[in-house]
Amino acid sequence: MKNKKVTIITGDRHSGKTTRLLNHIEALKNSGVSVAGIIATGTFKDDVRDSFLLKDVSTNIEKAFMSTSECNNCDKVGRFYINNETYKWGVMVLENAIKSDVNTIVIDEIGMLELNEKGWCSVLVKALNTNKNIVITVRDKFADDVAVKFGI
Repeated sequence: MKNKKVTIITGDRHSGKTTRLLNHIEALKNSGVSVAGIIATGTFKDDVRDSFLLKDVSTNIEKAFMSTSECNNCDKVGRFYINNETYKWGVMVLENAIKSDVNTIVIDEIGMLELNEKGWCSVLVKALNTNKNIVITVRDKFADDVAVKFGI
C-alpha cells in the first residue's frame, strides 16, 4: 500500500458513526481538504430503522439504497433489501473518487459484507491502493477484522 492516512470511525449500531463522519467531512472541507465518497443515512419508522439513503458527498445526490420493504432488483441482506441500481451507482461514485484529484475518500460503512468480499470490498481495496486518505465507518465488533483483512 502507498503512503496515506486511514481513519476508522467506530461505534455500535445507532451510536452516531455516520453523524461523526458527517462532522469529520465538514471539518475537512472547512480546512480546504477535498472529499468524495458515500454516506448512508438511516430513516426511521416507529423508532425502528427501516431504510437507508446513499448520498454522494460531492454532489449531495441521494438515492434509496436499503429498505425493509421488498423491491424489484433487490437482494436481501439480513432484514434489509439492497437496491442493486443504487449499489452500482455507489460503486461508480467511489470509482470516480478514486480517479479524481480529491485528497480524501469516505465510505460509510464497511462490515460483514466486505469481510466476505462483497459490498464495497473491491472498491475499498482500490481506494487503499492509492495515495489518498481514506475515512471509513465500521461497527466496533468488526473493527479488528476489517483492519486485519484490509491491512490497515
